[in-house]
Amino acid sequence: MTGILRFPFSAQDASVPSAVFLDRDGTINRQVCGEYVTGWAGFRFMPGAIAALSALAPLPDRIIVISNQQSIGKGLMSVDELKDLTVRFVEEARREGARIDDVYYCPHLLEQGCACRKPRPGLLQRAAADWGLDLGCCSMIGDSLSDVLAAEAAGCAAILIGQESAGGRDAGARRWPLARDLGEAVQLILKTRAAPGRLAASAAAAE
Repeated sequence: MTGILRFPFSAQDASVPSAVFLDRDGTINRQVCGEYVTGWAGFRFMPGAIAALSALAPLPDRIIVISNQQSIGKGLMSVDELKDLTVRFVEEARREGARIDDVYYCPHLLEQGCACRKPRPGLLQRAAADWGLDLGCCSMIGDSLSDVLAAEAAGCAAILIGQESAGGRDAGARRWPLARDLGEAVQLILKTRAAPGRLAASAAAAE
């Protein structure tokens, strides 16, 4: 089995220590329960996702997608097919004014117990090493507890979005800021630039 899969889309530059990490399925694109997105025909951006990505683009932060894709480990798609899908959604977002600098995937099965499958922090740590990031200056947005747990393990701030955030107050999620969708989460991050520490304050207020 291959290791971490990486598809960079910007020239590597270690001059910026911060990044916004984004989950893919359920955050950027629609996720169908019990199924995998195995090709461009099945890829659908979440409503407002491209606008949210475009709002992040002016920031100096690196914008990096971090995603578990055990469809590779299950043999449901090839690495080349995953690369094609990735290039297509990044280019589509770019045509609308968005920016994605890099994409990292864990291709392993859950039972393999790798260090890169969220909620373990391996993908974020690899991105930090590649880009010279200070993980304490980074934020993660995702729709699953595994996303925010990975961020916590890596030392990042995190925002939980979507249905798990709506019901997560009874599932131990209250220690993270909650948002309805990617757009709302991005607005919260933009506000932190004007008021550092706002993410922590939002998490405390949710308790």
